[in-house]
Amino acid sequence: MIGQGLHINLGQSLNLTPQLQQAIKILQMSSLELEQEIAQMLETNVMLETNQLDEELTADDSVEEVQGEEQDIPSDVAEDYEWSDVYDDLQPTPSSLPEAPNSSFESYTAEEQSVFQQLHEQLLKLNLDDEAFEISEFIIDGLDERGYLTLSYEDIADQTNTLEYDVELVHERLMDELEPTGITARDLQECLAQQAKNPNTPIEYWAQRIIEDFWPEFSEQKWPFIRRKLEINDEDLAEILTFIRTLNPFPAQSISGENNQYIQPDLYAFKHLDEWHVSLNSSALPKLSLNQLYLTLIEQAPKGENLQAIKDQLQEAKWFLSSLENRNSTLLKVGQEIIKRQKAFFEQGDEFMKPMILRDIADEIEVHESTISRATSQKYIQTPNGTYELKYFFSSQVQAGLDEGTSATAIKAKIRKLIDAEPAKKPLSDNKLTQLLNDEGIPVARRTVAKYREAINIPSSSERKKMRI
Repeated sequence: MIGQGLHINLGQSLNLTPQLQQAIKILQMSSLELEQEIAQMLETNVMLETNQLDEELTADDSVEEVQGEEQDIPSDVAEDYEWSDVYDDLQPTPSSLPEAPNSSFESYTAEEQSVFQQLHEQLLKLNLDDEAFEISEFIIDGLDERGYLTLSYEDIADQTNTLEYDVELVHERLMDELEPTGITARDLQECLAQQAKNPNTPIEYWAQRIIEDFWPEFSEQKWPFIRRKLEINDEDLAEILTFIRTLNPFPAQSISGENNQYIQPDLYAFKHLDEWHVSLNSSALPKLSLNQLYLTLIEQAPKGENLQAIKDQLQEAKWFLSSLENRNSTLLKVGQEIIKRQKAFFEQGDEFMKPMILRDIADEIEVHESTISRATSQKYIQTPNGTYELKYFFSSQVQAGLDEGTSATAIKAKIRKLIDAEPAKKPLSDNKLTQLLNDEGIPVARRTVAKYREAINIPSSSERKKMRI
């Protein structure tokens, strides 16, 4: 069987059969890559067909049954709509645009890639003089989670001992040169206006006019007034509003790379009747089966008829379905083992992540470590607390003691927790963090603390103190 061969020989690179090579290729694909592969197979192999009626999960429970049934979508949705459906309650946050994040800018920059760090790197390339650079740093420090400047020119001038006029000039330059466009704007109007500058088409020109000259009317959805002032018709207005909706109201959200990539979970983790379960995402990929019509034609074909081409496609289809089955089975086993080993994490958070390496899972389900590596790369599990790449759950042991030690992930979470609770005017140094961790029974070196702090994009204590001035 292909699945058995995959488990036995995946760590070897020699003498791989075409079937095994295909199984390995499919196992390491992400859901989106596999979706494209399936689409291509459906186009080129007549022996494969989709079966949209097959909604069964290869697991003990259905996610829909646990989380509630999906709402029915009426089939007779009206094609025409009111303008209030396009832009409703624009101020202070347009409901048709993404909701603003709730966290503070400081906590936001501690996540993934730091917005502060990336903007600071851009500053270094602008060849600013010392005074302009200092003003720029205060402007960036004064951004909120949306990327808006919350400090007034007067406040920044007082802090930098400069003139408000100088602050305004620096701010205008940052608005023009920093990416993404609209970052450091003082409000939604200024953010959208910056993105609508330098129009290239009549639609873009009218959008700029509306944002800059008719903002109150736009916010109050006074469409007849705007149409009359711009001398445009309903169709033009529809195109203008469509363009405005493409602008980014929260530029800080788009500056962090992976945070905005679309992720389709391969697995679901959920708690039901006090027990944790894992299931495959049955809706992620189309259901495939062999084409019964062509199977019948092959079976009933007269003897002697040359059917080699269609038989080759049949064999290819069988191999492909077997590879998909192997992928699903391996993912499910890996997910179940992760759930079993990291139950404390799912219930209590990062601080309770246990040390776990690829070999732990490989030994348990009797496959090669390279199989686990492929099965966890670019594969995601959706949990009640968020969506994680499967590789996230693998973390080496940092310190040995009477128990099984502490994982690197847990220590990073503890560092973040300590820094979140630190006095605003007296941030914890790496030495102090090391001492506090040692007091908790985690003998970790100061250089390790510094490395982990930098890994989770938290600035040093001196930089954090400066940010809070």
